[in-house]
Amino acid sequence: GTAGRVSLSSLDPAVSGVIVTGAVRDEGTTRQYIPIEYPAVANRIVVAALADAATQSGACYLEGLAHCKDSFYGQIDPDGLPGGARLKARWQAWMAGNVLASEMETAALFVVSSIRGCRAGAIMSFREMDQTISIALAAIRQLIQADAER
Repeated sequence: GTAGRVSLSSLDPAVSGVIVTGAVRDEGTTRQYIPIEYPAVANRIVVAALADAATQSGACYLEGLAHCKDSFYGQIDPDGLPGGARLKARWQAWMAGNVLASEMETAALFVVSSIRGCRAGAIMSFREMDQTISIALAAIRQLIQADAER
């Protein structure tokens, strides 16, 4: 998927994106499924496959947290919204907490996959979507091969 940059470390132009290890659940969907204290975390085997595929590609992808939210415009134009001051304060907290990316999918993917006993991971692109897709496909091939060998 695509994402926006959040923390200072993600602002490095050499960084192509993020392999998401966990998500800040700042959205509404997963609250309908399970209490907010339940973590939204990626499967470590999927994260490892994505990290390996990214390394093999020569691209620079950081591993870390994403801020998952419902509102695109809360990030893009907080001053144009009634709750803009609150949105900006929360954004500063995510920056200080070294959240690397902002996106709108991973919390639901991770929570539902954990509840269902499935594996899930995510790689988010800041700019090179074709490259990110190639890395994801390479990781999937790795996982299929590893599963077949078990």
